[in-house]
Amino acid sequence: MGENQDGLKRQEINLDKVNEELLDILSLLIVLESDMEAQKSDSVHLRLVGMVHDGVKRIQGNLPKSGSQEE
Repeated sequence: MGENQDGLKRQEINLDKVNEELLDILSLLIVLESDMEAQKSDSVHLRLVGMVHDGVKRIQGNLPKSGSQEE
């Protein structure tokens, strides 16, 4: 029983770590998008960055919620 709880705790910590890293990536993508818009960057590149941003948000949204995220 103890091993199972330890495994679940590790899985929750890993899930929290993945979520944190995805949030960091999303933050960087938002900054990049804003900068590209301000510099009037090529619309193809801006569109690609937007697609990556949407994909990362979708991945994050599909992650199961850990105990600390449900509170």
